[in-house]
Amino acid sequence: MTLRDSTFVVATALLAILLACGGEPSGTTEPLSASAWAGSDSCRACHPNEWEAWSASNHAHAEKLLDESQSLTATNKEGHQIKFSASRSIGVEPLVQYVIEEDSKGQVAQRAWDPKKEEWFDIFEDGRQPGDWGHWTGRGMNWNSMCARCHNTGFEKNWDSETDTYSSTIQEYGVTCEACHGPAKQHALDNGKTILGKAADAVEACAPCHSRRGELTESSHPHDHLLDAFLPELPGLSETWYADGQIRDEDYEWASFRLSRMSEAGVTCLDCHDPHSGQKKYQGDALCMQCHAETQGEILPIQPDSHTFHLSESEGSRCVNCHMPTTTYMQRDPRHDHSFSVPDPHLTLELGIPNACNRCHDDQSAEWADSFTTEWYGAKMNRPIRKRAKLLSEARSGNPSAWPPLLSHLANETHSTWKAVLVGALEAWPEVPEVQTALTHALKDDEELVRFQAVRALGPSLSETYPIRNHSPSFSDSFKGIRVEAARSFGPLLNLDTEPAKELVEFLTHNRDQPAGAAAWSTWLRDRNLPLDAVAELERARTWGTEGPELDIALASALDAAGNPKKAQVLLESSVKRSPNNFHLWFLLGLARGANGSSFADFNSAAFAMEKALELAPTEGRIWYNLGILRLRNKQYPAAKTAFEEALKLNPYDLDAQDALRSIPPQ
Repeated sequence: MTLRDSTFVVATALLAILLACGGEPSGTTEPLSASAWAGSDSCRACHPNEWEAWSASNHAHAEKLLDESQSLTATNKEGHQIKFSASRSIGVEPLVQYVIEEDSKGQVAQRAWDPKKEEWFDIFEDGRQPGDWGHWTGRGMNWNSMCARCHNTGFEKNWDSETDTYSSTIQEYGVTCEACHGPAKQHALDNGKTILGKAADAVEACAPCHSRRGELTESSHPHDHLLDAFLPELPGLSETWYADGQIRDEDYEWASFRLSRMSEAGVTCLDCHDPHSGQKKYQGDALCMQCHAETQGEILPIQPDSHTFHLSESEGSRCVNCHMPTTTYMQRDPRHDHSFSVPDPHLTLELGIPNACNRCHDDQSAEWADSFTTEWYGAKMNRPIRKRAKLLSEARSGNPSAWPPLLSHLANETHSTWKAVLVGALEAWPEVPEVQTALTHALKDDEELVRFQAVRALGPSLSETYPIRNHSPSFSDSFKGIRVEAARSFGPLLNLDTEPAKELVEFLTHNRDQPAGAAAWSTWLRDRNLPLDAVAELERARTWGTEGPELDIALASALDAAGNPKKAQVLLESSVKRSPNNFHLWFLLGLARGANGSSFADFNSAAFAMEKALELAPTEGRIWYNLGILRLRNKQYPAAKTAFEEALKLNPYDLDAQDALRSIPPQ
């Protein structure tokens, strides 16, 4: 009994914090030369109207140098209140944040300015302490890693892993012309003869900074496909998004928009937003009625008075209040959801998903709202999103019988991004042959996001499906992100001479400056049979702070692999006291107590930890199996039989549980 079975699960969970079959692989983008950049001032003479619109935009002021340094009072790493000087500001409205330089690192202060109310405030107001990952002095508020790439043009992080320092470079502060059109030096020199790219796919152009994603490389060209430069996140088994695709955590706009009917119909960001000013093209409902005033295919024109059942010109009659509700981040930043959802109190009652009706009528119940939507819209409320949300919610619950209806639905899913989401949800059942078959088929889907999600869902099973190295179609996919995920799934079986392996190393080393990235690199080291190096990597990362116990979980597994199971147990005993509601910690503690134990009392103590884990996660079949092993060691045969039977109810394909059940002596 070891801690090693949990390695891939831990690595996958930590990667999510970083935050997601074509022809021949596309070439890796060459690093952008500093000499290729011209600067936004060079665009003004030939493009005066566009330049003027941009210069007043939030993009232009995404980050800028201050004329005079701003003095801020904040708590330092030692917990003392002292004054700092900020040299740069981030944003212009609805809040302004400030960057404080510490050695080679930029740190973004929690104290921010509200220009409308003309007051200072704390963007978190949740009592973060020095040493926490999310404290302003911590890794979570590090400008070089967390902010700079999207608030500036031509940024390169340049982190030195040996010294833990940065030599970051920027071509120009703010999101400038070249951030979207690409380096323009040659274009300016030859008076426009060298054609710059327009954002042919506007959604792809905006997605790098308006999505929840991980970075694949140090730098990228503005016209790279999203999956060639980033690993995007979509709604999945975590609660990051609501099950109907509405934003929950700080998820930005891209994923929810991709899940909308608008996106599937070909609507892009530029249909509503001016690309240079960033402003909406029309104000109020006129923005929506530019399309919805006339018949669009099968979509009939909207008659506002009869459509909304609210008084004309009232807040309840405004399109965005029903279809783009806001969630406020950083205390002062309300952001519209871009899934263009239909308010559905039925999903509130059944799945706890918020609806726009009760966001306004917060003095009324969801039952009250449901009665009105049913009366007004009748059968129209039974939309495809209801079924999708229920399927995803069932997958999240760990229901072992949820995969057959999910597979059945996938066979007829017509929305490409929802298909990708539901394919990703199949990762809950990697051992089911029918699921593996469906995921293997999805590796060859025409839609790249479906292939991407299929690779992630298969995980280590990919190497079992394609045991001959390099023969997975994902290794030759046209998109780098898919190749990287395929390479990672092969773990210790990966052929290091392949191009995907080299791309994986580039991705892993680029992200090592964050705890999640360090954990991913430690998994790489363990897969290369370097357990002591893996332990050292994680021990350093733990000094950077983390939001939860993920690094402790990874370190315990690494210590066990390095031949130090007792130290792993000591770490877990301490960690479970700090995070008593984490089932994975209790599970690993049970494994550690069992591995280090030799007596009836030791195995009973290990079984107690397993039972605590099951109180928190009763549908985790592997925990039931290990509880059965512990009961078997103590010759508690009826209890062992019950545990193995529970494991097999949850996963009938668990060969270990089948063998263990047969090994129980006749009673």
